[in-house]
Amino acid sequence: MDTKILGTIGKCIYCNSTSELTDEHIIPYGLGGPWVLKKASCKKCATLTSHLEFDVLRGPYLRLRASQKLPTRRSLPSNFTIEAKFKSNNTTSELPITPDYLPVSFPMYDPPAYYDGRSVAKGVTITGLHSIIVNPNLEQHLKNKGVTEITASTTFKGGSFERMICKIAYGYAVATYGLDNIKEKYILPIIMGTDEEICRYFGCESTEMTISPLYHRIRTEESGGLIVGKVQLFGVYGTPIYSVIIGHL
Repeated sequence: MDTKILGTIGKCIYCNSTSELTDEHIIPYGLGGPWVLKKASCKKCATLTSHLEFDVLRGPYLRLRASQKLPTRRSLPSNFTIEAKFKSNNTTSELPITPDYLPVSFPMYDPPAYYDGRSVAKGVTITGLHSIIVNPNLEQHLKNKGVTEITASTTFKGGSFERMICKIAYGYAVATYGLDNIKEKYILPIIMGTDEEICRYFGCESTEMTISPLYHRIRTEESGGLIVGKVQLFGVYGTPIYSVIIGHL
């Protein structure tokens, strides 16, 4: 993975501190994100955002990272264990399986409530799941092993995935427009965990899945000074595009 420096900030993009600054990966290193802002996060804020990323990288997307052999500071498992029902005796037992055969789910949401001003609950409201499988030969693989049914679950922890997506969009907006040019940063309290109404500024604007030529894709759109970030992780598999209301120029 070749690192691409998008700029040097010189203060924390989350709290404006100039002490103990570290480099900020816009997409986490563990997801293969090459884009970096240098001297852009203080030690305290870096610790907080790292916890979000850890929940995601070692949780729902561990098996996708393992199947893609993405960069890691810790070893990734080569096999996972699932519950499988076998045709021969109609019993259920554990089955080791390589991660490329396992489904990975991406949550879906309504559009950000900011657009229509509707009320939202604290936390997040997932409206559906879109699942992908890296290896399309899963059915034949299970048939060869005499398996008729498998159970594989995905657990998302406490808003960490949504806040991580918001962090990605915000970091890219800082690289695009400059930290001091974003005057109203609506998304910062969501990232830092002081505002729990996540779906006010975060969601999906379409239920259509788009296959991207890029592995990960981030872009910003600006209209009347309002900045909206668009984030698609693992877009080559036709994953959802998430929308983040970042703030105003």
